[in-house]
Amino acid sequence: MTTIAYDMKMLASDSKASQGGVAMIGDHTKIYLPKEDEYWEIQGVKILAFALAGDPDVLPWIKEALDDGVTHRTTLDELPETDFVIIAVDELGQGWYFGLDRNSRRGINKVILSAIQGPLAAGSGMIIATAVMSIGRSAKDAVEQAIRLDNHSGGAIQEWVYPGAPEVLSKRPIKVEPEPVFTQTEVNTFVQDAIKDLMDKSEENIQVVKGIIQGEKTSKKKTSEQVQVDTVPATRKLTPKELLEQADSFAQQALEQFKEKDNA
Repeated sequence: MTTIAYDMKMLASDSKASQGGVAMIGDHTKIYLPKEDEYWEIQGVKILAFALAGDPDVLPWIKEALDDGVTHRTTLDELPETDFVIIAVDELGQGWYFGLDRNSRRGINKVILSAIQGPLAAGSGMIIATAVMSIGRSAKDAVEQAIRLDNHSGGAIQEWVYPGAPEVLSKRPIKVEPEPVFTQTEVNTFVQDAIKDLMDKSEENIQVVKGIIQGEKTSKKKTSEQVQVDTVPATRKLTPKELLEQADSFAQQALEQFKEKDNA
C-alpha cells in the first residue's frame, strides 16, 4: 500500500501506511538516507538513498545487506515472512530494483537485483505512476497522481533529488576496530596475577641463589623423578660482589617479565 517512483533524477514516495488493512494516522517515512557512520553499496557503488514499498519491519535486514554490499548473490537470512521492494539510487544516478526472489528455494531469501534502464515505480500505485512518467512527467507528479487515483496511496509526498555524479567515486572506508577497554577491576586482577607470578618466580630464584652461596646441590622434580642439579662446587663460594651481580641479574629478568605483561 505504497507508491514509490524514480525518474532518473528524483526519487519520490507517498507517506501512507496501513496495518491489517487499516490505514494508520500520520505520515510515515519511506525514503531513507545513510547516516554518517553508514556506507551502503550495490555492486560496488555507493548508495545515496532508497525508497521502500512494503513492510517497514524489513528495514534492519535491508540496511545490513546494503552495509555489507548487495550483489546478485545476496541472501537475507532469518527474514520474517513478508514482502517488500526498494528502489535505490547510487552516486552515478543509476537506479536499482531490489526485492525478494519468490522462486528461490524455501527458506533461502535470495534477492532480485536489477539495474533500472528508465523511470520505474513500485507499490500499489505502480501502474499509474509509471504511466505518468512515461509521458515525461517527474516522479513527484507520478506519485501525486497515484495518490489521487489509488486508494492505497496517500499522505504527503516525500522526495529526494539526485545531486549529480561526484568527480571521484567514493570508496568504502576501512573499519577500524575500537581499542579494548578494561574495567578497573580487570586491571587490578591482572596486576595482582602478574605480581604473584613474579613473586613465585622470585622465590625460585632466591632458592637457587641460596644454593649457590652455600655451595650446595639443589634438586628439582621433573615429572615423577628426582633429578640432581649441580651448581657451584662446594669448595668455591661466591664473593659479595658476585652475589650482588647474580641477584641483580634475577631482578632484571623479573623486571623485564613485568614490563612485557604491563605493556600487554
